[in-house]
Amino acid sequence: MFVKENKNYLFFKILLSLLITRLLDGLITYLVTPDLKYEANPIESVLGWGWIGLFVFNLLVVGVVIYLTHLHIYTNFNNYPTQKYNLKQFISYYFFNTPNQFYRVFYSFPKNRKAFAYAHGYILPRTLIAFGIVIIVHNLLQYLHGFPYFLPLLEGYISFCWNYKWVIGLALTIIGSYFYLYYAHKFFRIEYRNYQKQIITN
Repeated sequence: MFVKENKNYLFFKILLSLLITRLLDGLITYLVTPDLKYEANPIESVLGWGWIGLFVFNLLVVGVVIYLTHLHIYTNFNNYPTQKYNLKQFISYYFFNTPNQFYRVFYSFPKNRKAFAYAHGYILPRTLIAFGIVIIVHNLLQYLHGFPYFLPLLEGYISFCWNYKWVIGLALTIIGSYFYLYYAHKFFRIEYRNYQKQIITN
């Protein structure tokens, strides 16, 4: 019962954090640019799908992430090898069922689909929440720029954002990639420790 309650709490905490960051992002975006003139999301800036497109896109993304989160928390998945491997070999086996194909992780879809889904049930919600906070802060600074008190403090930052959108876009891409890799590394550290414990007990 205690373990199940912890799982329920963890799922609720991640779900709430995910929904709050998505809602705040949408609200502040609306306050900053209700006509989406300054929206950098490719759904609007490239495809021009407007608020409906952004809403549907976010709904799909959040829906998939919630599903994967639920899968990760409530599924007892174990794809640990029986041999003793180092971390790289372990990751390779985890995704491809062989210890010698670690670098395929960077250019090939994993052979083990269940392992891929289970791993991303940990990685994606945390990445999306952390990245969402960065976006919220970025948009909030643009919103506060409209108030006389904050104008002198934020003038340089806002001017840079508007004149060098590509730099901001690149920076956000790098930040998002960092969060993804950070949580991927953290996930496999946790899994590797559990695997080592299993090897010792066996």
